[in-house]
Amino acid sequence: QNSTYQCPSTPVAQLRGHADGPIHIIRFTGDGNYCLTGGNDRTVRLWNPTRVDPAYRPPLSTKLSSQEYYARQYSQTYGDDESTQKQQQHIPSALPMQTYSEGHVHPVHAITTNSSSTMLLSSSDKTIIATNLVTAQTVQKWWGHTARIEYVACLGGGDENNNTNVGEEIYASASYDATVRLWDARSKSKEPLMILDDAKDSVSCIKSGGSDIITSSIDGNIRTYDLRTGKLITEDVSHPITSFAVSNDGRSIASSCLDGVIRLFDKYNSLHRIDARKKVFQKFHSLHKSGNYKLECALTS
Repeated sequence: QNSTYQCPSTPVAQLRGHADGPIHIIRFTGDGNYCLTGGNDRTVRLWNPTRVDPAYRPPLSTKLSSQEYYARQYSQTYGDDESTQKQQQHIPSALPMQTYSEGHVHPVHAITTNSSSTMLLSSSDKTIIATNLVTAQTVQKWWGHTARIEYVACLGGGDENNNTNVGEEIYASASYDATVRLWDARSKSKEPLMILDDAKDSVSCIKSGGSDIITSSIDGNIRTYDLRTGKLITEDVSHPITSFAVSNDGRSIASSCLDGVIRLFDKYNSLHRIDARKKVFQKFHSLHKSGNYKLECALTS
């Protein structure tokens, strides 16, 4: 851990609008300008987190507009004293953009968008739903899982010519039924293109990298499916995995485990044959503890 690196610590916006109950998932769009939340109220909501909602009034009686109120409130330099903390206790309300409720008859636990931020993928129990982000109209639905979907992903996202739409017509869903299913968005068929059923427990996360599909499972394994060679490489982390992230250079994987530890290790390289598990070369002991909700992890560089 680099003590000189300062993480953001001052809240600048709060996403208000979901009905009572937990928010299960939050994701930023591919361009990073907007974010999406999925909640227990069976809706997905789109937000602009950098703009203040003009319709939301501050709790204190004031003649200032909400923008002026928040601009004045956050123009001060914050400290650790009690009077400063009182000034910070009300957080600005972010601007809501759109609500997506069509097709969601169960709480939403998984959402993502394609890289062009035109298509929303979400889950409703055992069903995966594709929705047009602009029109809010449902484009297609797929089903077939026998347990709740835990994660959805758009596969592909680039080739040697920088075409970011390559492979994005293939969607993936991971479920508590210990399977990953691949779906063809261009086809009217409701049958999956492929079912990956090698996991022995719930599949918690999916990533794509070039010709690889990478999955994690509560059974403690990271599985890399090399589509070019047909190989399956299983890397044993020996702890239930709730989430993982791949570094930008594609060489390392960080896995968030149920014991609250993030383990960092080398990613499988198809150019080198690997028959044994990868050695975990760094552990990060987080202050967070896994309980009712899983802990996710991400790499910033």
